[in-house]
Amino acid sequence: FLIPAMTDKSIYIKTSVKTTQVAVRNVIGIIEGNNPEQVIVLGAHYDHMGMNNGYIWNGADDNGSGTVGVMTLAKAIMETGKKPEKTIIIALWTAEEEGLLGSRYYVQNLTYPLKNLRLNVNFDMISRYISDNEPKKITMTYTSSYPGFKDMTTANLKKYGIDLLIDYQPSADP
Repeated sequence: FLIPAMTDKSIYIKTSVKTTQVAVRNVIGIIEGNNPEQVIVLGAHYDHMGMNNGYIWNGADDNGSGTVGVMTLAKAIMETGKKPEKTIIIALWTAEEEGLLGSRYYVQNLTYPLKNLRLNVNFDMISRYISDNEPKKITMTYTSSYPGFKDMTTANLKKYGIDLLIDYQPSADP
């Protein structure tokens, strides 16, 4: 079914947008390292989509697993009783699902020079596996300009006897 082209016609559309300002917060912690001039950020987001037309968008896998993973790493670092070599920022972002608002705000308002940032690791959906038939198969996305992530992960899997089948997915978009 083809609609014939219309000529000499005008269409006028009027729209309106209702906005509401909502106060949200990032949760930031700092583990001071021996070298405060070198910073690593371990981040995850804690928001999720809520409800839509009666459907609950469960966030436990999406946001819950990442934030719990970051907090577990922070606890493990602190329990060593040793100061890490680099300063570690523990960052739990808000409003990622609304367009990376929390992490964007953080980057635009850094409390240290950007040149000090050595690494940013974002944890998202870390409890997700590919299928019930392949529970050991997971996906790891990393910045392709730094293949060291894949090499480090492969070496640690072997060193610690971790039995995972990883689908490595390098991304040109960090």
